Amino acid sequence: MIQKGEKEPLDKVGRPNIEIDYKQAEGLGSIQCSLSECAAVLGVDENTLSADPKFLGLWRKGKEKGKKSLRRTQFELAQQNATMAIWLGKQYLGQTEKQEISANQAVTIISDVKKE
Repeated sequence: MIQKGEKEPLDKVGRPNIEIDYKQAEGLGSIQCSLSECAAVLGVDENTLSADPKFLGLWRKGKEKGKKSLRRTQFELAQQNATMAIWLGKQYLGQTEKQEISANQAVTIISDVKKE
């Protein structure tokens, strides 16, 4: 029985809070996982993750770390691999393999259509 001045205990309603492994979230971002892939691995709905600012910040930070790591590896490979060096040159230096051919000759148009 409830005494005067005491509040009646409330029954908890709704879903229980979900624990998100934020360290794992950053790791998933570092290997360029999409938001839906993170949701599947973490066992959480995608909408829950997209509404969590802490998760989004760590996930984006992980994605940027992953890009940095990939770029470092590519530049190391370019030291020994001509194909990689050419590809990086195209991506970052605007280099191309186009061969431009120009002709400086005048063009004469001859009409062979008969008028009736």
